[in-house]
Amino acid sequence: MEEDAVTAQPTLSSTASVGQRRSLRTEVRPELLRGVPLHVALSNWGRHWRAPDQGMFNVNPKNYQLSRPTKAYDAFLSHDWASSRWLKFVSLLMIFNSGPAFAISFLVSVLVGTLRAYRVIPDQAWTLSVIYVVYFTIFLFWQRIRAILCRPLVVFLDKLCVAQHDEDLKQEGIQSLGAFLLSSRELVVLLSPQYLSRLWCVFEISTFLRDKASLKRLRIIPQKTTLLLLMVAGCWHLLASYYFSLIRYGVLSTWGEDADAVSGLTMTAAMLGFCSLLVPLSFYVGIGLVSELQEVPRQLHSFRVQDSKCYCCSHSHVHPRSSEPLPCDRQLVYEAIQDWWVAAKEDGPDPHLERFNASVRQRVAPKIANGMGIGLPFQYVVYTAVFCIVPWLADFIALWAETIDQRPVISIWTLRHFVTWGIVGLALLFALRVCIWLWTLGSLIEKRLSSRWLAVFIVTPLSFLGVCSLWLPLGISLAVTSEDNPLPVIIFLAGAALTAFVWHIQRPDPSLEPSHCSASTQSRDDDDNTFSM
Repeated sequence: MEEDAVTAQPTLSSTASVGQRRSLRTEVRPELLRGVPLHVALSNWGRHWRAPDQGMFNVNPKNYQLSRPTKAYDAFLSHDWASSRWLKFVSLLMIFNSGPAFAISFLVSVLVGTLRAYRVIPDQAWTLSVIYVVYFTIFLFWQRIRAILCRPLVVFLDKLCVAQHDEDLKQEGIQSLGAFLLSSRELVVLLSPQYLSRLWCVFEISTFLRDKASLKRLRIIPQKTTLLLLMVAGCWHLLASYYFSLIRYGVLSTWGEDADAVSGLTMTAAMLGFCSLLVPLSFYVGIGLVSELQEVPRQLHSFRVQDSKCYCCSHSHVHPRSSEPLPCDRQLVYEAIQDWWVAAKEDGPDPHLERFNASVRQRVAPKIANGMGIGLPFQYVVYTAVFCIVPWLADFIALWAETIDQRPVISIWTLRHFVTWGIVGLALLFALRVCIWLWTLGSLIEKRLSSRWLAVFIVTPLSFLGVCSLWLPLGISLAVTSEDNPLPVIIFLAGAALTAFVWHIQRPDPSLEPSHCSASTQSRDDDDNTFSM
């Protein structure tokens, strides 16, 4: 829940009177504990994630009726309403749907390849389109399919789970935010540049991460990660289609013929043309993403809840449209911190707030850093970008079946055959890890030269080294060795081990270490900085 949306409705009472009767609580009446099926939250292409008009929700009671009573939430969706509706929508598809889409399309590819091998269906290229259709259908509509097959996922989305049409119910729902968080199995954070500057957002993640075990139930995805992965996937889909088409249709071996030469050159020109546009754009987004992630440690290192923003205080507690008084959410959160936090021994103004700030810096910041990882979670890279080789598995199964009668089923040739298929996925994973380092380098160059595009044109050519470093040795070994030589298989396994190693490497950001906190916060015992909930 984010303060711009939930607190913006005009109230029936004055700010003072509302403030006197408002308080955050960790228990809620059962009838107010309401969740919404995830497929409903994603319905109509994410229309429920549209930013409210000047802080106002649609107060249609039908929105509240989309939710239903529940005993617990599968996920609490934490976000800010100022960020892009489409980025949040696609990010949720990435988190909840990309895994099933990859797994199911992989099985369909094996099935299509097997049916082609036995000539149950034609051994033709159009059959690959079936796999693409399956993937995108599952990616877009898996939650609806899941709701038919089994229990749907139930999530908390403030716009639908807190009554907006009834002022009393709305205020009670806002005050029960702690109870909603404690009733959630996991917290999904759709991270944006302004997320950590919002009062309610910081309160949500701090409340959820009140103990160490909760880190395992935290999922953070920067919203621009989704856009970046889609662009990267687009580049590699073009490259994979070009490469596999040359293999499947023998263009490489017959390129000397005029017709095949024209076909090969046309495919090459089209592939280079699209990639020359997508690759620089993906680097532009990648450098921007790294720059944003580098700001997160700095925001947390100097975090003060007193500096966070909320809708009511930004508008002097007067609704900009109706001129009605707005209740103060900052006062509500401050009182909760004072009630839930162990009283400080030192003198000074608002010591409970300073202890809250210290806990965010010392305990929450490292957990957020661990949850973010490197900004491109490995599993989503596999589910979206590596999918580029999945449809072509059907082709390789059909090709393998054409000549398997002449060879043992398990042989060096069989391994080499499928290494030829897997080379693209392996090169993709290694090259993308190299690109992450290049994006970091590009962000440094951008700061020095004050031009992101200049940084893009400096570091983008280096990305080809990442692509060629694994692809070239494998390609050469496949070309120059006999079909019973295991060298390409050995190189592939070594490349897979190297790729796993470079993805496993993750340097923690030193600015998130407790040693960088002030001396006053260092002297406090970490166990004291806990909620008394």
